[in-house]
Amino acid sequence: MGARNDQIPASSDYDRIIDAFQRMIPSLVLMNDRVAKKFDLLAVDMQVLHIIALSSSPVTPSAIAETSDIPPSSITRILDRLETRGFIRRAADGFDQRRTRIEAVREAIAPVKDEFETFAHDMRSMTRGFDDRSLAAIARFMTALAALL
Repeated sequence: MGARNDQIPASSDYDRIIDAFQRMIPSLVLMNDRVAKKFDLLAVDMQVLHIIALSSSPVTPSAIAETSDIPPSSITRILDRLETRGFIRRAADGFDQRRTRIEAVREAIAPVKDEFETFAHDMRSMTRGFDDRSLAAIARFMTALAALL
């Protein structure tokens, strides 16, 4: 009998998922910090740069603050550091000159993305051991997990 969606499944797989996630968090945070230091950035700067780089269009500082749960005054300082190092550019909003849009400078962030490429390559290699149905389930799980955060 399967578990209902509102109940926590009692299984060793569930426990393994929780354990793996808890072990993954410090590893990802430390990897992020190592890359940030290579580019003379703080870890929080790198996280904000990720948010900007993953956006399909320019974002506002208030949207970054909302997504990251970082106070707007801190976002301003982070954006100042990123702009000084050439990773982002600010531009006035085309519809509302009081608003600023932030976008990543793709050529400037290319070396940052390269730092994560080894991990991405390893992930691609690891997924070769899963069939399409399993990968679809993993993708659904990871998407739902990201939405929880």
